[in-house]
Amino acid sequence: MNHINPFQKNTRTYLKQAKLVIILLVVSYVGVHNLHAQIPIAKDDSFSIPPNTILNGYLFVDNGSGVDEFGIPPTTITFFTGTTINGGTTVVNSGTGSFSYTPDPNFMGVDTFTYTITDNNGVTSTATVTITVNLDWDADGVLDLIDLDDDNDGILDTLESEGVDPSADIDSDGIPNYKDEDFCELNDQGICTNLDLDNDGVPNHFDFDSDGDGCFDVNEAYGSSTTDSNGDGTFGAVVGAAEVNSDGTVILAGYTTPVNLDSSNGNIVLDYLQKSVALTGITTQPIDVTLTSSNNAIFNVELATSSTDIVINYQWQENSGSGFIDISNGGIYSGATTETLTVFAGDASLNGNLYCVIISTPSFVCNSNIVSNPALLTVDIRIIEAVADNFNTIPVIGNVGGIAGDVTENDTLNGVTVTDEDTIITLDSNGGIIGLIIDENGNVIVPHSTPEGSYNIKYTICEKLNLENCDSATVDILVTAEKSDLALTKTVDNEIPKVGDNVVFTIKLINNGPNNATGVMVMDELQSGYTYINHTASTGFYENTTGLWNVGSIENGSNETLTITTLVNASGNYTNMAEVYLADQEDPNSTPNNKNTNENDQDEVTTMPITLLVFPEEFTPNGDGINEKFEIRTLEVFYPNFRMEIVNRYGSKVYEYKHNGNPNTVPTWWDGYSEGRLNFGNSTLPTGTYFYTIYFNKDGRKPYTSWIYLRR
Repeated sequence: MNHINPFQKNTRTYLKQAKLVIILLVVSYVGVHNLHAQIPIAKDDSFSIPPNTILNGYLFVDNGSGVDEFGIPPTTITFFTGTTINGGTTVVNSGTGSFSYTPDPNFMGVDTFTYTITDNNGVTSTATVTITVNLDWDADGVLDLIDLDDDNDGILDTLESEGVDPSADIDSDGIPNYKDEDFCELNDQGICTNLDLDNDGVPNHFDFDSDGDGCFDVNEAYGSSTTDSNGDGTFGAVVGAAEVNSDGTVILAGYTTPVNLDSSNGNIVLDYLQKSVALTGITTQPIDVTLTSSNNAIFNVELATSSTDIVINYQWQENSGSGFIDISNGGIYSGATTETLTVFAGDASLNGNLYCVIISTPSFVCNSNIVSNPALLTVDIRIIEAVADNFNTIPVIGNVGGIAGDVTENDTLNGVTVTDEDTIITLDSNGGIIGLIIDENGNVIVPHSTPEGSYNIKYTICEKLNLENCDSATVDILVTAEKSDLALTKTVDNEIPKVGDNVVFTIKLINNGPNNATGVMVMDELQSGYTYINHTASTGFYENTTGLWNVGSIENGSNETLTITTLVNASGNYTNMAEVYLADQEDPNSTPNNKNTNENDQDEVTTMPITLLVFPEEFTPNGDGINEKFEIRTLEVFYPNFRMEIVNRYGSKVYEYKHNGNPNTVPTWWDGYSEGRLNFGNSTLPTGTYFYTIYFNKDGRKPYTSWIYLRR
């Protein structure tokens, strides 16, 4: 059974000088409080609350020491309000004497604050409010501070905590011993490492299963799986306030010394403090084995346990027809009391025997023995023997093909390595490799264009002089694909160009091998901040409308280059990215066209264009289509809310315009005509000098005033 863990690691609560906010409250208590007292008497108050709980109470009632007396009115009451010495906070209501107290998060211990009563004669009396913040972990009505068995498991807290009372506060710093780093090293959950054996954030004296082995401490300590008769982790059946003594110990528990059932093995750790092996099942059962003239038979079992540091007992048994009996080491057997039983080669009388293993542990009272499934031993002693091969250590390149290995190198005839001339080899299964052959010398030949993968084939080898003397074996083959490590870099000749300048991007593609690359394509699509002008490719061709550079093939160790010349636009996206888009070969550290900037087949560069506003001095609205309007390029891009006013030499306004705030909309530039609502009516203006003011309306830039010459 697991409790919800309230003991997460918190910042160490240090004792510090409390910052006090003193509030002087003058309160008239006539007709409310005891007016018969001649001097004020403030009575101490005591409260107890669990951690992380807000306390709401009243100071002027009997809280353990009697009701406060207020002396001769009017009476002045000085309250403490603010942060207490142990990090708690208080708020006091002057009218009623009610207050609230909030302890520091996860604080446990004793916290205090004071208040003072002063009567009309200046006589004072001060009381202390004491708040004990503590748990009753086992809800038996005895606070942990005085409870000798905080989890009612029949084991004293001091015994579970190396002789220390874990809920006490030895140094009176407001921190219980089991969380006080003045005495121990804390784990990640803020608990003393030595007092939280299984590091689960629940200290041993609260933890029903201190060692985390799946067996309750109460059962392990008393040496019986039924000590906890109802399975709730406590001693006996249900334990509540009626079943405990005033010191929190369980009435029916004997509190005897906890047992150590595996002490005979030299183990000195008590069972409830030692993570015992929970025999939760067998993950790998013994399987049927064939014994040959040269190979031993090995039976193996793998156990699912909750630990690997406790003694596990294995006992193998055999059944030759009269039931299972224990096996002893010696003769044809080895490992009879381990997880692996070896049956030595050569004894034909063992054919048909069954083998199983009984698994137990001496210390885990919550576990029963486990018996494995039986496995069959078949004895097959032949003169010729084919031995399985594993050629995975030297893979075959799939699109090249080649020899995976020689199957006869470890096959034997009459106990010695076979001679190829004395045997016949037959391929029984190609394992899915179309065109695979085994030649007369035992060479396994993988054809080119074999797909990448792991394959298992089977063959039979026979003695030429006795075709009934045959044996079969399997062969593991690994086929891999060609690999080409394509790396790409991208640079630009000018990272800070001016708008309207040309910049040249250079893309360099390198093949780091180990194989040549084919079917290679690179994507370099220009963004809106640039206009394509031209390009040069060292190989293949580049299509600027799609951004694809069809590289084709690139040999191992070679590199190819693409340069793209562009015009820098006044606005847009100035980040230009290039990436390997496609390749026939596998790249060992990159994936084409996945937009992963952390891979070396992709690179990008960003320019930071400089935009200069150019103010013309003349325009010629004469109908020839050239310089027809007074236009300031890119003004609307960088100042989309600009306003312009133009006046003649007499100061009369001839043109006014306010842009709409859209940087992508072309402004209505002045065409040399006077607007109808202005001084000259809607008419052609004469040649001459005019004066304009531009209001930028952005970033606090001041208006700009200059002149423009209109020439017809």
